Amino acid sequence: MPIVVRILNRGFFQFKRFSSSIPSVGKKFETAEELDAFFSKSTWSTKTLLKKEEIPVEITGETLDKILDLSGLSKSISQDEKSAIMKSLSEQLDFITKLHNVALPEEKPNLTRLVDDKSVEPLTFDSLMESILNTEPILSKGEIEGSWNPLSLATQHQNKYFLVKEGLLKKNK
Repeated sequence: MPIVVRILNRGFFQFKRFSSSIPSVGKKFETAEELDAFFSKSTWSTKTLLKKEEIPVEITGETLDKILDLSGLSKSISQDEKSAIMKSLSEQLDFITKLHNVALPEEKPNLTRLVDDKSVEPLTFDSLMESILNTEPILSKGEIEGSWNPLSLATQHQNKYFLVKEGLLKKNK
């Protein structure tokens, strides 16, 4: 297995980087079935990362029935399913309790926000009409200026408007 050593000089410091052309993580997958088999097995769980609470949150059967009522789900499930759901809910509440107990540093004003706080002007009829009037065809998309005139298909029209005579008269009779 050839190893390449690259020495980098950065001012007063010297760094060595090692690299290998052969993967050292594991064997290469030969078929899609091997890859599927690898991903079908769970190799770790978040449960191993969390310690159990000293006082776990207990979910009673009555609480589960109320939750099922509020969610509109059927309460006609087996006792095994109920106990599995209560255990899962208890673990989820333990996790949420751990999140609430995490000590956070003081707020820093230089943190970025997820929401862009640049104000955008509200869309008005006038701004919409102005943008329509200023729209130009995009030649790269194959748009050609003045290539389609919807009034050319109408049998009767006046200036830029369609004339409709028959439809309204038939409904009123």
